[in-house]
Amino acid sequence: MGKLSFATIKSAGQVVEVRDPKALVVASRASIAGVFEQDRLHGITDRDMVDALSKSVAHWIVWEQQPTGVILDADCDWLIALVGERPTHFGRTVLFAVLRDAEKVPERLSAHAMRAAVNRALLI
Repeated sequence: MGKLSFATIKSAGQVVEVRDPKALVVASRASIAGVFEQDRLHGITDRDMVDALSKSVAHWIVWEQQPTGVILDADCDWLIALVGERPTHFGRTVLFAVLRDAEKVPERLSAHAMRAAVNRALLI
C-alpha cells in the first residue's frame, strides 16, 4: 500500500479528491476516525497534508463542539484512544494542534502529548 497523497484520502467510507490542502474539512467523529485509520494503514507523510488535516481536525474538536474552546473529558478520552499509545507523526501533530488551540484541556491530554513527543525523541 502506498503513502497517502492529496488525491487519495479515504474518510468515512468515501474517497475524497483533494486538490487544495487548505480546503480540507472534517465534519464529524466518523470522518476524523476515517482519517486516522487511513493514516494507520497508509501513513500520511506529505507535510502539507499533515498540516491541513491536523488543523482541520483540531478546529473541529476545539471549536465545533460544545462548549467551544474546551476539551471535555469524554472528548479527551476519545482523542487519546484515537491517536493511540504510539501516535504517528500525524497523530502527534493533531494532539499539539488541539493543545495550542483549546482554551482548556484535561491534564491527561497534555501528558499524553508530552509522552508521545518524548517517545518519538527517544526513537531518533
